[in-house]
This record gives sequence, C-alpha cells and structure tokens, in this order.
Amino acid sequence: MPGLISNLRHGIQFALHSRLGLRKPQLLINSIPKSGTHLAHQYLKGAGLHYLGYVRGEQSERVPLIAGPRRNFALAHVYRGMLPDAGERFLLYRDPVDVAVSMLAYISARPDHPRHALFRARNFEENMAMILRGGEGLESLADRYVNYRDWALRNGASGIAFEQMRQAPLAFVRRCADVDAAIDEAVLLRKGNRWNPTRRARKLEAEDARKAELRSWIQEKEERLWDAYQELQSLP
Repeated sequence: MPGLISNLRHGIQFALHSRLGLRKPQLLINSIPKSGTHLAHQYLKGAGLHYLGYVRGEQSERVPLIAGPRRNFALAHVYRGMLPDAGERFLLYRDPVDVAVSMLAYISARPDHPRHALFRARNFEENMAMILRGGEGLESLADRYVNYRDWALRNGASGIAFEQMRQAPLAFVRRCADVDAAIDEAVLLRKGNRWNPTRRARKLEAEDARKAELRSWIQEKEERLWDAYQELQSLP
C-alpha cells in the first residue's frame, strides 16, 4: 500500500510539473537509488533547466522523452522496458560501497521507512548482509546494479559517476543539457549545498574503516555486483 500511494503521488506531481503533459522532457536522468538524484536535480535547476517530475516503478515507455534542445528534464528510478527513440538519457551510478552505507543510514534515520524498525533492531553486519543479499522484500544490491546496467545498455544511456557530478557540477550540466555558456559554477555549488531530504548530516560510527572492509568483501565475495559496477564505469 505505501508503494501504491507513493507512485500515485509521484504521478500527480509529474502531471503538475509537466502542465498536464503539455511540457515534455528532452533529457532523462535515471539513477541507481542513493546515487545523487537530488543533487542532480539541484544542479540542473540551478543551471536554468525546467524540472518536469520524477518517475518511479514504471516501464520506461511511460517516460515521454522527445527530441529537441535539452531544456526540460525528468528524473527517474526505472530499469524496465525501452525509452522512446528520442531525447537524451543518462544513468547516474555510484560506488556500491557508498550506496550500501547510504542506504543503511537513510533507512535507519527515517521512522516512516517500512524497514526502519527492522534495521534499527539489527547491527551493522546484519543490515549490510540484507542490503547485499536481499531479503524481507528487498532486492539484492547485485540484482539492482545488474538491472540498471542492462537498462543502460538496452536504451543506449551514457553513464555519469556520482563522484564526477559532485566534483564538477558545471561539467555535469554542460554534458547533459544545453545551458548558457556564462553560467557560474559557484551558483551550482551553492545550489548543491542546500538541504535535501536524503542528505546525511553525519557519518556512521567508524564509517571509513567499515567501508574499507565492505569493499574488500564485495570484491572477493560479490563478483556479480562488482562486475556490474565496473561495466557501468565503461559506459560512454
């Protein structure tokens, strides 16, 4: 039920942002969850693009991409189906270690999340095992990366690493969109530093050491996940 309500809310928001479908995006930024969706939103809006809404849990065919100057954009978390043969499409991805830790921090900090109580009752290792391997209705991280990799290959999407976007926002918006050549990167950085609902205020306890251990574990034991991540890094 929460998923149905969320999808309905996003559908209404898309209709409002797109003026009941009169505006259509020439640019789609799809992203693996916890890979910088909100940051991409802030940078693109800061560069003067028009945001037309967010699509989640839908077939890619439902994204109304059109050809033309890249001035309108949509965001998405989708990995099924095919996009229309028009417009530009990019996939934002991130190091799976950072995604896993960010997922844990997000779920643990959100009492309204359906898995909040479960995660709060378990320790770091147990939660990481669930994130990596799936369970309790949560897909494995390997499945998630493979699904998004396959979507990118099927739809001819270009890849953008979260780290690249964060470190060089002006290069990011110029790659994705048709923007004013005189745009100031300092403006984009100020936009990116604003509050957003998924931004973390602090690190987890001993986070850096735990990340190092988690990276070693993934490279040694989660070959399917690590291989999919490396393939994403090879996208054009």
